Amino acid sequence: TTPDGQPIVRVKRGASLTFSKTIVLDENDQQIGSFKQGFNWVGDFQILDAEGNLVCRVHPNMSGKDFRFIADKIELAHIACKSSGIVKNLFRHPDNYVLSISESVPSASMFRPLSLAAVLLIEFAWRAAASKAEAAASIATLGGVSGVGP
Repeated sequence: TTPDGQPIVRVKRGASLTFSKTIVLDENDQQIGSFKQGFNWVGDFQILDAEGNLVCRVHPNMSGKDFRFIADKIELAHIACKSSGIVKNLFRHPDNYVLSISESVPSASMFRPLSLAAVLLIEFAWRAAASKAEAAASIATLGGVSGVGP
């Protein structure tokens, strides 16, 4: 939302984060684009326009905390997950994201709200992965397999 509470984008995703398609809607609930995810739980996804044409690909770095938006070998934007400190990030995902959009992208371009929506998608993926990891740890502990050895 804007500082005065007006919606900018809304993200509507499928039931699964793996191979799902996420729809991006504008403030009037009109589709402005979508995301098509790849094999990774976070990263390696495509941004498509409302007609389904490829706008760019989003590539994570090895840590999965920085993302580059690339079209025709040109970086259009970059998302950096701001660190809360190494100890905090070992136990939870980063909460702060910094989106930088290239000055070469026109101010009226649909890419701008789509890139903002990509931040939400990345946050959804982090939270889903964290929830699955916490659930797996709880099941392992309840099942008595939390220790190592005989």
